[in-house]
Amino acid sequence: MPDEPGSFSLSRRMLLGAASLTAIGGGAAFAPDGEPEPEADAHHSIQQRILSFREPRERLESLMRVERTLGEHEVAWWFWVAWFLVVPGRSPVPLVRYETMEMSRHRRLPGDRYIVHGHNLGFPRDFTTGRYTRELRHPVTGESVAVADAAILDHPGYEFSSLGVRALNEAHVQPADELWRIEDALLHLQRTRGAPPGWPGQFLEQHTTSVALNHYRDLTKSQLPARSCGSCLQPAPRWLGDAEAVVLAQFHGRKLDGLQQLPRDYFDRLERDYPQFLKVSESKFRDAPAGEICA
Repeated sequence: MPDEPGSFSLSRRMLLGAASLTAIGGGAAFAPDGEPEPEADAHHSIQQRILSFREPRERLESLMRVERTLGEHEVAWWFWVAWFLVVPGRSPVPLVRYETMEMSRHRRLPGDRYIVHGHNLGFPRDFTTGRYTRELRHPVTGESVAVADAAILDHPGYEFSSLGVRALNEAHVQPADELWRIEDALLHLQRTRGAPPGWPGQFLEQHTTSVALNHYRDLTKSQLPARSCGSCLQPAPRWLGDAEAVVLAQFHGRKLDGLQQLPRDYFDRLERDYPQFLKVSESKFRDAPAGEICA
């Protein structure tokens, strides 16, 4: 998706901070999609450093550019996810794979805050063959289990601020648990997200989102090409019929320029079966109670 001139702004300190990175990773060659070309010397010592920010606003703006956008247009991610069933007293076992799309839209509010609304849609695939599937064999009981699409359309949304992230239906703000690391010509953002207070069950997510350092330094871009991988421990889905089990999900994916980049077989199912997922409804922003979008 092309950037929209005038639709975003960066703090002065952010501009100065990005300029100071020019000497780091300078001269590296990049392929058209932003992936680094092989180094001429395969035995070079990796150059790395931990990136810190002078102000919370710099970190927030960097987070939005890397994982979302500073503009107010829709942003889509595409993931492949491998689910492993974790049953007490047993080693994790392969369960199912999901091919997933996440789409979100953003509004910037006074006080360096962003309201994010969106949805997720995942289609199950057989763990071994990778083909779309509607059923699986329970790896513990051996029973045939119907597998549901993973469709989330009614999430209340999030508020991102310099304090951290909170769901719009909760008062609790999760402080930022992040590590920003430069590795040669790449910038890695490692984020950890725990369960909010009162969460009924186990939950922990950790992921790493990576961008080319030269893209990060290009402050004309409100959003950056990015790839992400990570893992998430969460309660097992209801269709599995096991209230005590949890699922370990391992995922990898990329930020898209638009839904037209989705694989054709996935997009055809999305368009045919879930047309409501093609856009983020503006009503999510109009209907939000005033108290939910105020500090």
